[in-house]
Amino acid sequence: MLGRRRMLRQALRGAGNAPAQQKLHEAQRLMAEGQFVEAAAMFDELGQQAVQHGMIRPAINLALQAGRACAQAGRGDDALAHARRALDLILNAGQPARATRAIPRAAAFLRAQGFTAQAAALEKEAAQRLALLGLSLQALPNVGTRSLPSTCPQCAGPLRSDDADWIDAVSAECPWCGSTVKTV
Repeated sequence: MLGRRRMLRQALRGAGNAPAQQKLHEAQRLMAEGQFVEAAAMFDELGQQAVQHGMIRPAINLALQAGRACAQAGRGDDALAHARRALDLILNAGQPARATRAIPRAAAFLRAQGFTAQAAALEKEAAQRLALLGLSLQALPNVGTRSLPSTCPQCAGPLRSDDADWIDAVSAECPWCGSTVKTV
């Protein structure tokens, strides 16, 4: 069986002749340089390619990253649209519990960027959709002093302890490649 990173690279080849990993690094570089609009477009393109190839987990992460980039670019409505797309992907993939963690983080980021109306709209929609499944949005778990390396050892994507999908007390999932990253 192919590793997640290799599957992602193979599944997302396209958009010119650049492999997905190279495009992902480029999007990450654009984010680091503050070129948020360009990064959002690249994350969105990679996410659409991931969906076309049935790679839903990376597509969810890429939609969330596109939303984050739009929010940082001052485009609250576009950020909301990407967060809604991520919510759709999560629920259509039958992973509603993931929405209980991802959506509060996305809403918190929107609020931190000054987009309170968009954050409230996202939370309201998610709460309504999750209620139909018997779930609710929950507060973010307290991650305490756990910290992750600054970059993923597998794909070199940036990591943040306060924005990670924690698997257990010492492991989180890389939002870029899906590999398990241990605390430092």
